[in-house]
Amino acid sequence: MERRNTIIAIAVAGAVAVGMVSCATRCVARRGRGEHPAAEAAATEEEIPVTRWRIPEPEGEADAVRTRAWEAADGSGATLSVRGGTLVERSAAGDVTVTAFQVAEESEGLVRVRCVGPEGATFEDDLRLGRDDGRVTVSSGAFRLAGTYVEAEGAGTVRIDGVPEAYLSLVGDWQGFAHGVEAFCATWVPDATTAAFFPEVSLDTASGRVTATLACDDPASTTVAVAWDGTTFEVSADGR
Repeated sequence: MERRNTIIAIAVAGAVAVGMVSCATRCVARRGRGEHPAAEAAATEEEIPVTRWRIPEPEGEADAVRTRAWEAADGSGATLSVRGGTLVERSAAGDVTVTAFQVAEESEGLVRVRCVGPEGATFEDDLRLGRDDGRVTVSSGAFRLAGTYVEAEGAGTVRIDGVPEAYLSLVGDWQGFAHGVEAFCATWVPDATTAAFFPEVSLDTASGRVTATLACDDPASTTVAVAWDGTTFEVSADGR
């Protein structure tokens, strides 16, 4: 029986069977030049129909927390990343604390959450949004490294590494792929600088749908999924 989903090892099938050389590094830059031979210069969003890629739009106060990069207000150097239902705090020394949460309710400037701490203890608390000298802040007793975090400057344009020519031959649209990943990371993974392509993709032989994943270098190690349905790249992560 034909398998509906075939896993294609791009590093092998691309470089050996297909006889293509993988791209060492792809860089998506609003202010730079693209590296793909089909695109001498990075295209602007106006040059690409918006239907070529789709990303989820932020909704509500919880997403207001998820779509920002955060740094400790006390100057300790700790950072906060909120991905899906996880609070990821990293100290200046690199120690990581993870707290799982579910959104119970939202109101203006407030997100009520149910949390599971590192030791398995469950509790409820609030994520309180505010402002300090024009910067957005978030405070909560659920945080373990700092009581309050302030919005940090995002990493900027994400660099996409290791995209093989064999994958591009399947989807046929480097610019749509690159702009979709860039737009998603700018919104949902603002503290990432690099998104590294996994060497395997999933191909649904019945529908032709191609799904690839990339690993971001943000503190939460976000994994981004990119699905191509023949017309549009749909980019998501952690259910977003």
